[in-house]
Amino acid sequence: LPEHMRFYLDQGYDKKEAMKAVAKDRGVSKRDIYQLLIEDDTTSQGE
Repeated sequence: LPEHMRFYLDQGYDKKEAMKAVAKDRGVSKRDIYQLLIEDDTTSQGE
């Protein structure tokens, strides 16, 4: 998921637009994408 977000951010999307695009690509809600990113961010901080 972070790589998918990075793809859109690298295309010039802002964070909100990137989340919307990722959600559309994956067929899930923006809320689900946000939750997954928060979970991923909190787990990667422990490294």
